[in-house]
Amino acid sequence: MKVLFLPDGAPWPPAEGIENAQRPPSRTYTPRRYHPDNNQLEVEFVLHGHGLASSWAERAKVGDRILIAGPGGGYDIPEDATQLILLADETSMPAAGTILEAMPDGCNATVYCEVIDGDDERTLSASVESDPHWLHRASTNAAPGSLLEAAVTGMADI
Repeated sequence: MKVLFLPDGAPWPPAEGIENAQRPPSRTYTPRRYHPDNNQLEVEFVLHGHGLASSWAERAKVGDRILIAGPGGGYDIPEDATQLILLADETSMPAAGTILEAMPDGCNATVYCEVIDGDDERTLSASVESDPHWLHRASTNAAPGSLLEAAVTGMADI
């Protein structure tokens, strides 16, 4: 789904009408859960300093507005899949959890998660057990993504 971030104080719909409005800046996110009983949508944001979504999430307060467009393509995992390899950093761990929850019966996942350090480790899914290989950048002074790249490069049969 797309999360569209309205400029501070911008009305929606805009006075000139939706068809004539400039689209607000957006980012793609994986919805984690939707609760139809109270119309609540759960989206996870990573607070990583300056950036459109991170800055918005850092200062967000009750009543702030964003727009949601989607739902997007979802995950279509073949029913006969028996093995998945998932690679995730802080920003894609919600998507990894959604993929784990969409796996067919009998499918196993090998999961690698690259994070800053052990404080960033967390459960990927409340309903599907997984045992990720945690890769810590801080302990190796590694550049973002480099530990995931090394993990994939070291696999024999992908």
